[in-house]
Amino acid sequence: MGPGGQQKSYFTRAEVAELFEVAPNTISRWVRTGKLPSVRTPGGRRRYPIEPILRLVRQFREGADAATSMGGISSLPGDTGGRHFSR
Repeated sequence: MGPGGQQKSYFTRAEVAELFEVAPNTISRWVRTGKLPSVRTPGGRRRYPIEPILRLVRQFREGADAATSMGGISSLPGDTGGRHFSR
């Protein structure tokens, strides 16, 4: 719960990074590329809505479990981890 007994409805970037077990800069990149939802505070900071983020974390972990059992590495769909591949 937040201050005054209000239920918290947004995560910070650090909290989201901890949930996904990635660096905070990865969260910023995922937002820029449209992979994560966010809103801006009046002060210009980003906040991340709890429910959609938790859904994505569950999907991310399910994908990680499947990839681990097959020997692969999981990420958000379409994410190259900042690497760009060329032929």
